[in-house]
Amino acid sequence: MTETEPIPPDDPLLRAPNCVLLPHIGSATLATRSRMANMAVDDCLAGLRGEPLPHGVVPGTLTRGPG
Repeated sequence: MTETEPIPPDDPLLRAPNCVLLPHIGSATLATRSRMANMAVDDCLAGLRGEPLPHGVVPGTLTRGPG
């Protein structure tokens, strides 16, 4: 995901040799969606048991964009 979508044609990411850019639909495979659902269930069950979330977001690792 990029800050501006669609990504401008002159964006340096498009020329980066170690970067693969996919549209959001790139995650829409049966295997990926199944894994996402399993991760959500794991987190819900752990939360209900009062345990740390196995796939939770680590505080301080996300940044907010403009707005």
